[in-house]
Amino acid sequence: MKLSELLPLISDEQNIEVKSDIRVCNFRKKELAKDVEILERDMEIKRIQVLGNDYEFILQIDLESSTFKKELTELINRYSLESGSNTPDFILANYLSNCLVNFDDIIKERDKWYNFKPFNNVDNKIERIDKDEL
Repeated sequence: MKLSELLPLISDEQNIEVKSDIRVCNFRKKELAKDVEILERDMEIKRIQVLGNDYEFILQIDLESSTFKKELTELINRYSLESGSNTPDFILANYLSNCLVNFDDIIKERDKWYNFKPFNNVDNKIERIDKDEL
């Protein structure tokens, strides 16, 4: 299923988190409708989760790139990397792709635990580099 096919079923004010192989974006439905073609490209919906409590929730939509997995599968096959475990290349590609998604989730949990704000730190790091270079 494509993201554009799901949008008509979602309330205009609903908060939506869209995760792909390369990034996580938070939108309200109105904002997402404008950018849906850019986000979709070759992406398909992998999983939809409802996160939250009785009063507030967010719809988490995981997108999966069919091209990414296809290319990863071909790369694994080209170098015969499946031979060590005797596991089909497409299963290994799926596993590795899921590792990336899980790693992103773990990083978010870690950042939440430490109350880490990545954009604040990036600004500070850039400032420090500029001072050192002078």
